[in-house]
Amino acid sequence: MIKGTKPRDRLIKENQKELICRYRAKSFSFREISVLVSKETGVNISHETAFNDYIKALEEAKKQVEKTSTYGLISELEKLDRLEHQYWTAWEKSLGNSSKKKIQKKGNQDNDTQKVVEETKQNGEVSFLNGIKSCIELRCKMMGYITSSIDIKSNGKELEAITGIIVK
Repeated sequence: MIKGTKPRDRLIKENQKELICRYRAKSFSFREISVLVSKETGVNISHETAFNDYIKALEEAKKQVEKTSTYGLISELEKLDRLEHQYWTAWEKSLGNSSKKKIQKKGNQDNDTQKVVEETKQNGEVSFLNGIKSCIELRCKMMGYITSSIDIKSNGKELEAITGIIVK
């Protein structure tokens, strides 16, 4: 601690930080801010203290924004994971065999009927795969892995620009 200075109370310091930020947003200089804040709180501060408090307040605000954006990103990624899981479940259900029950007439009379089970093999619904693909692409964009879409018609020039891999 510098000789001749007194430590500020934590509550006073927080109050002064808030005032400093408010005045700085109105484009006051740090010398003007120190005078105004000192008058309002009754505790004298220098323009250096006003500057340092302002920088600390900016750092705290930056950390808070980073926490909020990280939480938002994680929340959106969790939603995307649930959606992709639903697509995978639907894709797996669309594969395999399906059976249909039909009633067939044996003869010309109404009473001559027979139940027939018809089984067909399904290849799977392509729209579910497209949904999975879009989930993967969106996740990559959110994580910063894909910066732009690649045009296949450009003979790989965009791929070369993004990855540095020369395509021949």
